[in-house]
Amino acid sequence: MTKFRTTLVALIIVMGATFANANGLSGDSEVRVLAGHEAGVYNLLFKSAEDKTVNVRILDANNKLLSTKRITKTDGFLQPIDLSQLPTGEYFIEITGAGTAYTEAVTHNVATVNAEDITVTTMSDARKVTFAANVEESTLLNLYFYDEMGEVVYRDKVAAAELNRKLYDLSSIEGEFVSVTIAHKGNTVINKILNF
Repeated sequence: MTKFRTTLVALIIVMGATFANANGLSGDSEVRVLAGHEAGVYNLLFKSAEDKTVNVRILDANNKLLSTKRITKTDGFLQPIDLSQLPTGEYFIEITGAGTAYTEAVTHNVATVNAEDITVTTMSDARKVTFAANVEESTLLNLYFYDEMGEVVYRDKVAAAELNRKLYDLSSIEGEFVSVTIAHKGNTVINKILNF
């Protein structure tokens, strides 16, 4: 009975070691998907004790191939994976090469910005305007000011955190009014006429 227990314990240890390595490529390789600093951007970390050629593929939940990249003879890299232009959903980052494979699911959520998320405050006596964006601070917004003729007189691509700290001086723009448009990922959030 002692021999049986020893064999069973050895088998459990071997199986445990196999499952413990399930998060990385076989042998001496390590793979991790880390959140990036920008919304919708992830970092793929690959490390290996020896040079390998690997294929990186991005697939959607329906197993549709969205992108592929071949990285040759590398012992490690940090590769940004940009999902920011894709809709909300589950995506798969897959690495294959040298008879090994690794797949990680990433749940991607698209930040939406609505008109009620942004407050516009004008100081009519000084022709200045401020904004208060109640969205994630790293959310990028496109800001456009137009004169009375509908010509763009100023444009800015700004993170919400920075927008909250800015004061826009419109005193150099002639006319009774200026209009402002704020867009997020191609969708107009604010389209407002500022009367002074």
